[in-house]
Amino acid sequence: MKKLLVLNMLALLSFTFVNTYAQDKPKKKGGFFKEIFDELKEDLMGTPGAIDKNNINKYYNAFANKESNDSTIQSMVTDSAKHIAFTSGLSYYDPINGGFYVTQGLHNPPELRASSGTYYFYFQNMADYRFLKMSDKDIKEEFRGTSGNVNVGEVKKGMDNIEVYSYFMVDTAYTNIHGAKIIVANVHKVKVKWRYAEHSSNEIAVIEEPVSNAPIPYTRTIENTTLYGLYKEYPFYKDEDWPKVAITFTNFPKIYSEELYFMADPNVGQFDQFLSYPIISLKATIWEDKNTKIEIPEFTYLPCDFNTFGIPTANVVMWGLGSAQAIMKENTGYERTNGPIPPQHYLPQAPYEHKTYFENASPGIAVVSDILNKIGYDWSKKGDRRVWFNIEQ
Repeated sequence: MKKLLVLNMLALLSFTFVNTYAQDKPKKKGGFFKEIFDELKEDLMGTPGAIDKNNINKYYNAFANKESNDSTIQSMVTDSAKHIAFTSGLSYYDPINGGFYVTQGLHNPPELRASSGTYYFYFQNMADYRFLKMSDKDIKEEFRGTSGNVNVGEVKKGMDNIEVYSYFMVDTAYTNIHGAKIIVANVHKVKVKWRYAEHSSNEIAVIEEPVSNAPIPYTRTIENTTLYGLYKEYPFYKDEDWPKVAITFTNFPKIYSEELYFMADPNVGQFDQFLSYPIISLKATIWEDKNTKIEIPEFTYLPCDFNTFGIPTANVVMWGLGSAQAIMKENTGYERTNGPIPPQHYLPQAPYEHKTYFENASPGIAVVSDILNKIGYDWSKKGDRRVWFNIEQ
């Protein structure tokens, strides 16, 4: 999805600074780029006191010492200009849940480089503000532009010139054990605009509270399930059997099985396309032993949360075929199972339409690699047969 902004913006990694109390102003004359610049100057640069690269160190120090009784520090902590907006976009339409999601990821947060150092931002409640519910009627109403004619199907494939601003309020700041300066913030508003003509834009939506009507999977990602980091506590040494995990895709859009030659590299063009792909829904079963299991209810995988870069996907494909060591143990062959007995192959090899999700050139294998990384599983240990994937659809 392309985005038209007079900024150096790349989906999740770019950012701008705003005063959230700036008001929309009448359109100005002087050409398209001047009009854009004047509008963004007011909407993004903010008033004196807003955080920018010139004063971020002062705000960082204030929030790192927010419990202090110092009046100057308390003035900065309570300053209403301490809001920051990061730009992102909207995904393809999700027909199951009836809406778009905001492609602001949970990982690889933006950073600000200043003369005083580099500052990294961490967002505590981003998942609560990422769903934008829209019916076909809503799409026709909001995207009618000047012509009044709306191709709903085209809108659902992703619109050009969408500007999404996620507004954050700083909560605290600290230096981690590696010496990195971390700024922790909470979302308090998301604004979506569509620039449908050279001098015209339409505000599609404003989300000012956690999305109460968001489907549960949107606010429940793998990061807030028992799966996250599970195998860091149970590394594979020689012949471990437990815990076992069967992960099932309950909604795996077909686009993930199509060739993208996806390199899991944020500097490659396909990655920007991948960020806007539809959501994936999954569920899982954890087997602590052959008689004890934990069911993980449906959760969501969003491409914008991808953070496993530089992975050798061909190696993961080979892992998915299983190993001689594993085949010698009890298994269900080609039949997929939720456990505790695993199938012969860790990734489905039949039917063919399921196998295509896990080929070298498909974005699906990159998703699998990212999930394995998130649960702390090392796919280079070919004898480790404790994890496998199914497709339910």
